[in-house]
Amino acid sequence: YYREKAVHTTELRAISNQGQEIFNGTTSWVAGIFFKQDDEDLLRQYTYADGDFTSTNESKSIAVYGQLETQLAEQWSLISGLRIENRSADYNNSNLFNDSIDDIMVGGKLVLSYQQTQDNLWYASINRGYKAGGNNTDGTLPADLRTFEPEYLMNYELGYKVSLLNNNAYIRSSVFYMDRTDMQVKSSKTIVRKNGSAEFVSYLGNATSGSNYGVEIESAWQLNDTVNIYGSLGLLNTEFDQFIDADGNSLTGKEQAHAPNYQFNVGINYQPTDEWLFNISVDGKDEFYFSDTRYYEYEEGIYSPIPEDDIKSEVVVLLNASISYLQDNWQLKVWARNLANKDYANRGFYFGNDPRDGYTPKQYTQLSEPLVFGASLDYQF
Repeated sequence: YYREKAVHTTELRAISNQGQEIFNGTTSWVAGIFFKQDDEDLLRQYTYADGDFTSTNESKSIAVYGQLETQLAEQWSLISGLRIENRSADYNNSNLFNDSIDDIMVGGKLVLSYQQTQDNLWYASINRGYKAGGNNTDGTLPADLRTFEPEYLMNYELGYKVSLLNNNAYIRSSVFYMDRTDMQVKSSKTIVRKNGSAEFVSYLGNATSGSNYGVEIESAWQLNDTVNIYGSLGLLNTEFDQFIDADGNSLTGKEQAHAPNYQFNVGINYQPTDEWLFNISVDGKDEFYFSDTRYYEYEEGIYSPIPEDDIKSEVVVLLNASISYLQDNWQLKVWARNLANKDYANRGFYFGNDPRDGYTPKQYTQLSEPLVFGASLDYQF
């Protein structure tokens, strides 16, 4: 691969100062305009092809946005925001495939907050987000898989924040539901070459719809002058409401990839003096699907689906630690991640790639980082 990429961005923003509020002084405001140009040229040299593959992808985005923060009453406030973006892109390659996209996308949010007491806050929010569409640039993909549409997300959330024990502890919690339309899905396709070997090609496509819902909780407690404990927990359920993949397989009702049902983090900070800080923490997450693709194996003229447990990650729990030396304007930290040096996969693929066994499909995994340790020095000017 030889890739040349150039990105240019410009943003102009206006923010109200104190005394410039609108609506009888109840509302502060932000307004802005954003521009981005992204150009990419690709040269891919194949050892088995007659010639090189080249492509050019040029895109431009321009967006206008605004946000209002209104004090409705002494304890009630409302944040409202809107963003409108136009993205256009032109793509062409040496296989005589040319495509242009021109999308107008609209996002926004409403956040209603109730400050019950100085230590208690409730909020409810509705957010509409989007991800731009685009092109898959791999030259071996069929034409109908070269483009993908924008994705839209509606997120509904209820949350509660409270400070406890004279502000020595806090709890932050939320429940959410997400409705995803034309959701962008990373899938894969196995393309068989003339010599019988196979190429595994990843691409972005669109599912009709999907939904996510869950709970998030975060807490910390300053036990005394030297010890602080903290933790977080996330519970998540995901599924495709409607999804037929490029091979005609129905994935409706299947969990989405890279979406573990739970994740957690717990840790403790110990600071015996102003200069020294010791930390130890544990991170964990549930198993998850490596891909949104349904895989099959071929044996004696029959295609059979791969058991789902064979294309999932394993449950992972990792131990991390650090020691910091602190001064007024600088600090030195020595740290280590994955102290047990655990081997675990974070990506997995299933396809035939070995001529010695007749290109029989099998799983290939990409391992996450092993034991990693190092030091960092931070200085504040």
